[in-house]
Amino acid sequence: MDVQRAITGLNQCLAIEYATMIQYLQNSMLIQGLEREYLAGLFRERAKDEMGHAARLGDKIVALGGSLPLSRR
Repeated sequence: MDVQRAITGLNQCLAIEYATMIQYLQNSMLIQGLEREYLAGLFRERAKDEMGHAARLGDKIVALGGSLPLSRR
């Protein structure tokens, strides 16, 4: 197994998890209407799920000897 290639792929997955988590959280804040309370809670739960996925990916990346990108400058 090419470890660096695996780390690169996992980092790409991690970026998607981060983006998805932010989108769910943003949706929970912006939702309006009669079902707002229910849907806001649903979106926040989904955001927590994505955070869990991100944590598992991050742990695996570090276990493989990789590093987590904090920002792209």
